[in-house]
Amino acid sequence: MFQWLAEEEYIAKDVSARIKSERTDIRPEPIFTDMQLEMMRAACKKKPANGWQFSRYRDLAIVDVLSSTGVRVKELCGIDIEDINLDDRKIIVFGKGNKYRTVYFDVRTEFSIRRYLKETGRKSGALFVTKRNPHDRLSTANIRKLLNIISERTGIENVHPHRFRHTVATRLVEKGCDIYYVKEILGHSKIETTLRYVHTSDEIVKNSYDKYF
Repeated sequence: MFQWLAEEEYIAKDVSARIKSERTDIRPEPIFTDMQLEMMRAACKKKPANGWQFSRYRDLAIVDVLSSTGVRVKELCGIDIEDINLDDRKIIVFGKGNKYRTVYFDVRTEFSIRRYLKETGRKSGALFVTKRNPHDRLSTANIRKLLNIISERTGIENVHPHRFRHTVATRLVEKGCDIYYVKEILGHSKIETTLRYVHTSDEIVKNSYDKYF
């Protein structure tokens, strides 16, 4: 727990670092595969039967924003429509340390956001809101509930915002993005934190060897 708090910069350092533990195999949480991401997107298109305020285009846009930007769940909830530049495909988010930063998204996410905004007819205020009046801003609890529903519908375990961040970080590095740019995208103040988000696969190592040797 303390390691996670330090990585997410809730505390200055891991106070449990000096505690020795038994040696165990280190198995980092796996990132989402392309197939899993498509399964989650498909799960947003069918109305669940558990009372969730279903909104096909909104829920799909949430998954696409998480999977393309790697924003924290609190940052996701804080996005206003005015913070988005759809033409340049970028969003200004307000993150930890009371700092603003710019994150970027792909064409598919642009399409999802445009379709969602067209459905709602809204041009200002919170981006992700409840379906019923008075259309309140979605909370972090709302987002986690949606992701739990998606997990149940797809059978994919551990569907949570933090795993999306690991996935985005690893995919960026796989495609050749400098780790220092990944640090800025994720909003980390220390490069050591970012390095813990990148899951170095055999494919990454092989591609790097082929490129530089």
